[in-house]
Amino acid sequence: MNFHKYLLPILILAGFSGCSFFENADPSKEKAEERQEQPIQEDAAKFEESAEGSVKSEERQDQSIQEDATKSEESSMESKPPNGNSKESPGKISGSYYQSRDYSNLYGMEGFDRELLDMHFTLYHGYVKTINSLMSRLSELEKEGRGRSLDFDAISRRLGWEYDGMVLHEYYFENLGGSGKLDDEFLIYHEIVKEFGSFQKWKEDFVNTAMLRGPGWSILYRGPRDGQLINVWITEHDTGHLAGGQPLLVLDMWEHSYLTQYKLNKGEYIDAFFRNINWNSVNQRLIDVSQQEKTAEDE
Repeated sequence: MNFHKYLLPILILAGFSGCSFFENADPSKEKAEERQEQPIQEDAAKFEESAEGSVKSEERQDQSIQEDATKSEESSMESKPPNGNSKESPGKISGSYYQSRDYSNLYGMEGFDRELLDMHFTLYHGYVKTINSLMSRLSELEKEGRGRSLDFDAISRRLGWEYDGMVLHEYYFENLGGSGKLDDEFLIYHEIVKEFGSFQKWKEDFVNTAMLRGPGWSILYRGPRDGQLINVWITEHDTGHLAGGQPLLVLDMWEHSYLTQYKLNKGEYIDAFFRNINWNSVNQRLIDVSQQEKTAEDE
C-alpha cells in the first residue's frame, strides 16, 4: 500500500493549522503573560535599589568607623602608653576607650628579629584602634535610639572578636622578654607537675596544641571550678575560651607571629618562644587569681 500519496496532504494541512494556531493566538493570554512579567520586573528593580542602598549604608558605616578610629588614635597619642608590664586592665584609659601598650622592651629578644616584632606591634595597635572605633560607634547608635538596628547588631557581634584580639596580644607580649628558665620553686611549676606529672609532659601537650592547623592561640588556662590547669586551643581569637578561666601562658599561633622570619616552620618559632618566656609574669598571674579566690572565700 502506498502511504506517500497521503503523507503530503497531511503535512500541508498540518502546516496550515500551525499557521492558523499562531495567527489566532488568544490575545487575553498574551496580556496575562505581560501582566505576570511586569511585577517580576518591578521586584527586580526594587531589589536592585535595595542592594544599592545596602552598599551605600555599609560605605557610610565604614567611613564612620574610620573617622572614629582617627579620633581615637589622635586621642591616644596625647598620653604615653602604659608600660607593657602594667597590671592594670588591658590598655584602659578613660570611659570606653583604650590605648596601645608599649612593648619596645621586647626588641633584642633572641629568635625574634625587629621586622617581625614591628609588624606584630602594628597589628596589635590595629586591634586597639578598631575596638575604640566600634565602642564609639555603639555609643552613638544608643544615643540615636538605634539599639536594635542592623548596624548595632553587626558591630556588637564583631566587638568580642576585636576585644579578644587586643587582650590576647597583651597577654602574649607580657609573657615574653624573660630567660625562658622556670624556677622549680615557683607556684606555677608545682601546679604544672601536679596536673601533668612533669614539666616535660606538660610542655609536650602544650606544643602539640600549638601545632594544630589554622590561625589561633595555644593557652595554658586555669579552670575556674577546681583550679585545674588545661592547655586549650583558641580558634582565631574568640572560639574555645574556658568561661571564667584565667589565661596563664599565651602563645600566638597566627601566621603573622612567625611567617616573615620562620616561614612555615612553626616548630622553630615555638622553640624561640620557649627560650624567651617570662615565667615571673606567668607565675604572678597564677598567684593573683589564687589570692582573688581566697579573698572571695574569706568574704
